[in-house]
Amino acid sequence: MSSVKEIVKIKTPPGNIIGNSCVKWEKDGNNIMFYKERPSTPLPPLVQATFIPESNGSKNGILEVCAFVFIAAELSKKSPISVYYLDVKTTPNFYITYDAPEIKSAVFSSYRVTFFISLDKKPTDITTIVWNEDPDASRGTVTTVQP
Repeated sequence: MSSVKEIVKIKTPPGNIIGNSCVKWEKDGNNIMFYKERPSTPLPPLVQATFIPESNGSKNGILEVCAFVFIAAELSKKSPISVYYLDVKTTPNFYITYDAPEIKSAVFSSYRVTFFISLDKKPTDITTIVWNEDPDASRGTVTTVQP
């Protein structure tokens, strides 16, 4: 039987980790509450993405992403959050991971995760996934990239 204090090492998602200097995360102080406990699968993130083109007229630019990730409130201590990038030509994939056990819960704390990455052209959409070591249990969303 698993205990809330137990730390679970998450297997690495596909892609390459985005360096810590390009990723910032903070608990934003807000909680969401359901009437009944949710299963232990992660909630999908709430995501906004903006592409800022370089001023020299090229197609290159910076993709800035702000995602809200919801982690069971019982795991209120700061869990290290990392972001991985998988270069998929049509829709780049981003995987947000954290080290904490997945537990049933009715109350979830909100974490704001912001990151940026240089891209050679503006994607139309991105996929952002809250990674669980079981890909079938991971939850994600497709987001249209703002100009």
